[in-house]
Amino acid sequence: MAFNANTVWEVRVDGDDSNGGSFNTNALGTGNTDYSQQAAPQIAVTDAVTNASTTITSATANFPANCVGNGICIEGGTGAITRRYVQILSRTSATTVVVDAATGLTTGTGATLKMGGALASPGGAFNSLLVSGNVVFYKYNALPFVITSTTQGATGGRISPTNGVSYSGYDTTRRLRNWDANRPTIQLDASLSTTNIVSSTSYALIESVILDGNNITLGTGCAHRGSTWRCRFQNFTNGGVTDGAATGITEAAFCEFTGNSGAAAAQVYHGIGCVAWNNSATPFQFVASARDCISFGNTGVNTDGFSASRKFWNCIAYGNARNGFNLSSAAESAAYNCISEANLVSGYVGNSALPFVVNCADFGNSSGRSGGNIRDLDPINLSASAFVNAAGGDFRLNATAGAGALLRALALPVTFPGGAGANYRDIGPIQHQDSGGGNSGGPVRILAPNTWHLVG
Repeated sequence: MAFNANTVWEVRVDGDDSNGGSFNTNALGTGNTDYSQQAAPQIAVTDAVTNASTTITSATANFPANCVGNGICIEGGTGAITRRYVQILSRTSATTVVVDAATGLTTGTGATLKMGGALASPGGAFNSLLVSGNVVFYKYNALPFVITSTTQGATGGRISPTNGVSYSGYDTTRRLRNWDANRPTIQLDASLSTTNIVSSTSYALIESVILDGNNITLGTGCAHRGSTWRCRFQNFTNGGVTDGAATGITEAAFCEFTGNSGAAAAQVYHGIGCVAWNNSATPFQFVASARDCISFGNTGVNTDGFSASRKFWNCIAYGNARNGFNLSSAAESAAYNCISEANLVSGYVGNSALPFVVNCADFGNSSGRSGGNIRDLDPINLSASAFVNAAGGDFRLNATAGAGALLRALALPVTFPGGAGANYRDIGPIQHQDSGGGNSGGPVRILAPNTWHLVG
C-alpha cells in the first residue's frame, strides 16, 4: 500500500534514518499528534512482534491514544525484517496498532520499532515511498546536511525527486512558501566528484534550501524538470540548477547564485526574480526568458551578466566582466525595460538576426552601449548611475535627474491595449516607493547581496 498523499516527512541533521519520520496530516483532525517533528523517536522498543499482517504488537511500546497517523520504522528481529517504513492506521490498545502495509513484515519477534522522530538523510531510503502530494520538510540547523554518497535512496545519498512532491526547507514556519530567514544547507561532501545533490526527470518543487557544491570537481546542484523557489546555489563548478530533461518547463524563481564557476549557474528555461553575484562564469543562461533578475559583479574574462535567453524583461546587469546582455545565442532574442550599467565591455550585444533591444537603459559600460548587431528601439542613455548604491548591492532607482529618476514609470507598456488601464511601473525589476507610502508595484527589492527579499 502506498503512503497517503497527505503525508509529510521530517528530515533533520540530528535525526536518524531508523526513526519513523512521517505523519499523515489527515489524522490531525481526530486529535492525533505529529511526533515526527522532533529529533528523537517518541517510542523506541526492541520487542515488536509481527505476523505477516498489518498488526504489530509490543508489550513495552505503550502506544499513546494520539499516535494514529505517525510513521513507524521497524527492522530486524527473528523475522529478519529489512528496514520498513509504515504508518499507523489505528490503535487497538497500548500494545497493539494496525499499520498501512504488511509487505516485508515477516513473522517474528524481537524487532526494533521506532515511532516518530525525524529522519537524517535528505536522499534516504524513504524517498522511494513518496507519492504525489507528499511534502518533505528539511529543518534548519547551523550544521549542513552532507551528501556523502552518489547513490540515490541511501543513507547520505543524493535526492531523487518524485512527481508532485514538494521538498521544503524551514526554520520556524513549517509550511510551503515560508520566508524564514534561516534556510537549511545541503552540501556535497569534499570526497565526491562529478555528481549532484538533486537529480531526476520528475516534476517536483525544491524550495527554501541552500545547495552548496563545496567546490568539488564537476559538482552540480539540481537537475530536474520542476521548479526551484527561493533557493541559493553556491560553490558549484558544473552548474547550480539545470533542466533535467530539456522539457521547456523548468524555472528558478527568487533564487540566488554566488561563488559558482566553470559553467552557468542557472541553465533552466525561465528565471523570475533571481539574483547572481560573484560568479566566475556567466550566471544566467535561461533558455526561454529572464524576468526581474539582477546580475552584478560577476568575474571572469568571458562572463556576461546574461546570455542565451530568448527574452529579457525588466532585468539589471551591473559591473560584470564582459557584456551586460549577450543576445547572440538565439535569433529571436530581445530585451525590454532592462538596465545595463558599468559592465567592462558593452551594454548589449546581438547577432546577425539583429535582436531587438527595446526601451532599455545604459550608463558607463566600458565599450559603450552596443557591441553591434542589435535593433535598438527607444534607447535610454543615462547621464549618471541609475542606482542608490550599486557597489553596496542596493539597486533601487535613485532620484537623480537624467539617471534613476528618468526611469520611473517608464516601463512598457505605459498604457495597456484596449484602454485596460495605465501602467506606472519603473524600468528594471525594483520599483521606487513614493514618500506617500505604499509600493508602486513590481515584485523585487534588493537590500544587499545576502539579504534580498520580496515586497509587495
